[in-house]
Amino acid sequence: PPYNMSHLDKHLLKHFLKKETWHEASELLDFQVNSKYKYYNKLNFFYFRKIFKKTTLLKKEEYFNTHIANNAFYGFTEEFFIEKYLVPKSGLGLRNYMFFSYPSTLLYYSIGLYLLKISSSFLLASKKDYLNSRYGGDLKYDTSNKLVITNDTTLYYNHYSQFQKDIQAEIKKSPYTVAIKLDIQNYFENISIPTLLQLLKKNVKKSELVKNKFDDDTIHLIDFYFEFINRGSLPQSDNNIISNFLGYLYLVFGDLEIEDLLKQIDRKRNIMDSFKVIRYVDDIYIFVSFLSPFPQDKKQLDIMNINSLELSTLLTKEGYKGAELKKIHSYKKTMEEFIFYFLDELSDRFYKILHLRFNTKTELFWLNNDDERKKLAGAVKNVSEDYIEIENDAGMSPLKKIKLIKKVISNLKKSNLDIYIKNRQTLKHILKYSFDKNVNNLLDNKKEAINILKQEIDTLDFNALNFYPQALILLLSKSKTRFDEFKQFLLNIDQLSTRNISLVLTVLCQLDFKDNNLIKKLGNSEIKQIVTRYKSIKVSSKIKSGYFDANLKKLKPLLNEISLIEQIRRRVYAEKIKNYSVALNHLLNEIQLICCLLEKNDIKKYDAKQVRSFLEREGFAIRIVNQIENLFDRRNNSPVSHSGSDSRFATNVDSYEYYNYKEFVKTVIKELLG
Repeated sequence: PPYNMSHLDKHLLKHFLKKETWHEASELLDFQVNSKYKYYNKLNFFYFRKIFKKTTLLKKEEYFNTHIANNAFYGFTEEFFIEKYLVPKSGLGLRNYMFFSYPSTLLYYSIGLYLLKISSSFLLASKKDYLNSRYGGDLKYDTSNKLVITNDTTLYYNHYSQFQKDIQAEIKKSPYTVAIKLDIQNYFENISIPTLLQLLKKNVKKSELVKNKFDDDTIHLIDFYFEFINRGSLPQSDNNIISNFLGYLYLVFGDLEIEDLLKQIDRKRNIMDSFKVIRYVDDIYIFVSFLSPFPQDKKQLDIMNINSLELSTLLTKEGYKGAELKKIHSYKKTMEEFIFYFLDELSDRFYKILHLRFNTKTELFWLNNDDERKKLAGAVKNVSEDYIEIENDAGMSPLKKIKLIKKVISNLKKSNLDIYIKNRQTLKHILKYSFDKNVNNLLDNKKEAINILKQEIDTLDFNALNFYPQALILLLSKSKTRFDEFKQFLLNIDQLSTRNISLVLTVLCQLDFKDNNLIKKLGNSEIKQIVTRYKSIKVSSKIKSGYFDANLKKLKPLLNEISLIEQIRRRVYAEKIKNYSVALNHLLNEIQLICCLLEKNDIKKYDAKQVRSFLEREGFAIRIVNQIENLFDRRNNSPVSHSGSDSRFATNVDSYEYYNYKEFVKTVIKELLG
């Protein structure tokens, strides 16, 4: 064809993404989908299992070439969809989540694995004894450059468990230690992919970048992709190991800033003995141990615990010398100044370099104080409710755990609102005992065990289940009668809130998504589009492309035209951000270029009259031809392509007008390429 631009492959994903990486992404996702772990019993993974047998076509090289390598996926909106929805957090918070199609997940995983390849040598060089960071897996390539896919490299359990153990071990060390728990404000939403890409460009060895074609063109392609799917930030979805990895990778640069700043401050003060960073994605604990100029005995530690106002009272006590007191207390102030200066500077660096802010949940723990040690140990013990298979307090008998669960449920009856319940984290920790295999066996097989909870379960207000849905609904399911009552309660709700939607999803996960009444109920809620996607078994087609109902065989020759792919890519993005004037501009360019390519004409001379003549020869109704010609005129009266004048005022295109024109374009393309 006269407008083939194959020499401009740098504008396409095949510039950096290879079919081998696509196949690795397929193997990784399929390994997760086929896993028996309950951790994967979530909405998106139930959908993946439901359509799994339909995904064979996606793993073929031809599919990669016709859908991925050439950027055509941007136009195949029925296959490569991502639906956004909200999920509740503790208290009254909400989190943005995404429901991915299977092909969309493969593409996301492919780009993530490419970034893993880019960063592998850098990550290896960054590993140090005092920088101990993990995430929900350990994705890596072996010496033969093959992706290692095992339970240990893909499942969170061992890594999160070791993260907890590392912190507990550090708590037992030097009492002249300050522990800092950093809490980052809206971490995933504030991760900047453009920033990550530039940091990789700056820090990864040049030879690695060149070998993997990580250049400005690749950066632009990846940057645009993330801008397209989530406005440049990191998407969160069910059990998404790539998001976890990228979230971890982003903060490796934070780890290095922590190291650099601590060493820089200590070069002037020379009072730091050692430090350690222990991190799980964005859960960051920093332990700073100071040199002690005193013999470590209880008297010195007592002095370290007091404030300046209490110092004078100790001067009158026998056994305390004024000079000694002042020296010890002065050293405590020096430690405090070190920490506060460090945090002040770190806050600036994290914001300026990573665009991240710390929130008010950031805490300090002085480990010379027993109460502070216990407080920190308790904070670490209370794991996230997202990690449902963590089993704590293994030495406690299952029966005792059931009795503690009973007390927690009783406590919940005092208030249905999470924000009014004291000691929330401790209570949630106890409710996690419901995931303990031994506890479950006892409740399922011993009548006396379930009888311990029966009265509490039978009288628990269903609204209280929002406190910890996974655990409480699991316990509720031990009583069939009460569980059925709860399902009916959900069905009777007129309009499901975000939290009620989450309750319905949790119940369906408990039922392997086999309750049609509850699924139908969700179909009338805010996630109805996701339910529609879930019910559909279509993944891909050998006939229909998903691009304006065009026949894939007839469309294929046009998919080699980079100019056309670029118009599609930018048009779909403009639609996504609701910039309809720009979208209309690209829509016109699309139909103009398609007609020109089919006629094998010169685009420089191919104007509205040429398009009209072609469509008339193809037998289109005059009404349709007129609308396509009007599209040219409307483009010329849009502020995107024309500034306007006194006699011709340029106006923005609204959504109604845009989608009206889009329907006519769809009709033409369907007839030409159907």
